[in-house]
Amino acid sequence: MFLEIGIGCAIYAGFNYKKRKSNQFIERKPIIPKNLSNKKLKQDMVAPFWSDVRSQHLQKMTSNGNEIKISATEKKINQELVIVSASFGIGILSILYPPLIVLSKLGFIYGCIPNAKGAYNSFFKEKRVNVDVLTIITSPMFMLHGNHILGNFSNLTSSLSRKLLMKVQDNSTNSFIEVFKQPPKLVYVLKNGIEVEKSFQELDTDDIVIVTAGQTIPADGSIINGVANIDQQSLTGEAQPVEKGIGLQVFALTIVIAGKIYIKVEKTGDKTIAAQIGNILNETADFKSTTQVEAEVIADKTILPLMSLSLLSYPLLGLDSAATVMNSHPKYRMTVVAPIGMLNYLNIAFQNGILIKDGRTLELLNKVDTIIFDKTGTLTHAQPHIHKIHSFNGYEENELLTYVAAVEYKQSHPIALAILKKAESRHLKLPEIDEAKYKIGYGIEAMIANKLIRVGSIRFMEMEAIPIPAKTTELQEFCHSQRHSLIIIAIDSDIVGAIEFHSNVRQEAKQIVKQFRQRNIKSMYIISGDQEAPTKTLAQTLGIEHYFAEVLPEDKANIIKQLQEEGKFVCYVGDGINDSIALKRANVSISLRGASSVAIDTAQVVLMDESLKELVPLFELSDKFLSNQQSSFVHLFAPSFVGIIGAFFFHFSFYHSAILNQVGFITGLSNSMLPWWKKNKQSK
Repeated sequence: MFLEIGIGCAIYAGFNYKKRKSNQFIERKPIIPKNLSNKKLKQDMVAPFWSDVRSQHLQKMTSNGNEIKISATEKKINQELVIVSASFGIGILSILYPPLIVLSKLGFIYGCIPNAKGAYNSFFKEKRVNVDVLTIITSPMFMLHGNHILGNFSNLTSSLSRKLLMKVQDNSTNSFIEVFKQPPKLVYVLKNGIEVEKSFQELDTDDIVIVTAGQTIPADGSIINGVANIDQQSLTGEAQPVEKGIGLQVFALTIVIAGKIYIKVEKTGDKTIAAQIGNILNETADFKSTTQVEAEVIADKTILPLMSLSLLSYPLLGLDSAATVMNSHPKYRMTVVAPIGMLNYLNIAFQNGILIKDGRTLELLNKVDTIIFDKTGTLTHAQPHIHKIHSFNGYEENELLTYVAAVEYKQSHPIALAILKKAESRHLKLPEIDEAKYKIGYGIEAMIANKLIRVGSIRFMEMEAIPIPAKTTELQEFCHSQRHSLIIIAIDSDIVGAIEFHSNVRQEAKQIVKQFRQRNIKSMYIISGDQEAPTKTLAQTLGIEHYFAEVLPEDKANIIKQLQEEGKFVCYVGDGINDSIALKRANVSISLRGASSVAIDTAQVVLMDESLKELVPLFELSDKFLSNQQSSFVHLFAPSFVGIIGAFFFHFSFYHSAILNQVGFITGLSNSMLPWWKKNKQSK
């Protein structure tokens, strides 16, 4: 009896704590710094029963920023918890003051109403037997035995299970934000040799659109005149701008950084690749509408066999023994323990910088046999780094870097940022310049100390009639073959140097691939919108046997679908808008915190520290979760088995089966809490 009181009081106190805190919005940083003090870490620990921290962070990652509202169903369950908790407490007090028994019994009857409704719907409408039916059959036995306290505790665990099952599901619906920048309202088209304004909505196929530096390309089409440097990062995910000329394809909502091009329109409006991506994302907004805990299914499937066994025991052992057999079922205790275990692991993952938005992911990760990595922004950093500064004609590296950094000072593309970062690391003082001017063909020029500094591609230098030395041509050909970027530096009319850029491979990438090999992951792939040479080189460097290069966004999802049709269970790791469809298509999807908003909303898992360091620990956490769940089920079923055997051979009564159920609940709950307790102990 005292054991029952202790359990009831603990749950009742926990509920009251939640009630006091439910209206407070606790603002936390998205990850816990590694150098955080133990005291601060302990203060930021999230209680596994009632934590809203994950929901708060999911809320921060949606576009509207509105606070999550409690649904009418959750309010109803909260009300039930208040009443059954009070009834349980009154039942305990009735030991000292017997007239309170009436109130306790009324509370018990109220607590049976949800089970009665569930039993009615299940039996008469759905034509099946569930846990509610079993509960309603055994509930009168509490009154027949005069144990309303035990009955109220049974109702409390039933209400508690419904509350916790709701917590497994994400209360917030991830709203999709605008995928791409708004298209221009007006565009310039060439008509009878004259540039005229035209509404974006009125743009037609075969129109000739004129796009200059700083403008957004309004439609898919082909360049018929001009050369331009185009930022396609929003579409392909590649940070490096692409130089395009006559005959090459361009895509809507990419941006012209330098140059002027004439585009023959081929696709407009909803037919463009950008619009198709947006439509696919919007159509998948309800992809994760329901989460069903496996424990509930197991609980329902064991009801009919146990009821049959109970009916068999009735003519042999009598009504009390038959009720004892039927009451030996773990009922909702299984669907309480399983979600608590899940919530514990979700919160442990969050403390390690892993935000899991769907509880199913912990189970699905264990099935993964194929991992696909996006290249840029995932295996490599989005911003390249300066590999080498090639200096000619007696110029020093720092002198050339100073000139280039000064010219690129006000630019924001990845190449410029890499240059400025290198100049800052060398503590170079940049001179004042007149306004830098872009020239057609991916180049920029500015005057510094009466010297004309030109920085750009080899084509830009050719267009400026600057002689190209043989060694510069050889260097350009080598870099092109390896898909490394090269910008040429000219002072007045002479080539004086070049800067070679390489992609930044994440330091942890190679070790992660090795660890996945040890986990017996069958196959790994790299998928990229980049050209074949750099993609192949990266795959060889990391020891990944398969790769796909020059892949458009919609083709990424098709590749995943093809692998799934071959029987593979695919986990896709990526970031960027161009990954959103692939993230949806994969069995498990993982994104980085530094990814675009759409990728974060789409992925089931977000690595919050902007690295892949927690990727393997995520899979290890999945292993531990499944092991813990299986162990909890054993703890719950063992007392049930003892109760059934005891009813047949040791004359166990209904009261004994109720106590055994509580023992199973305590041991199962303790096992599901074990990871959390260990985590708390380690943090001290």
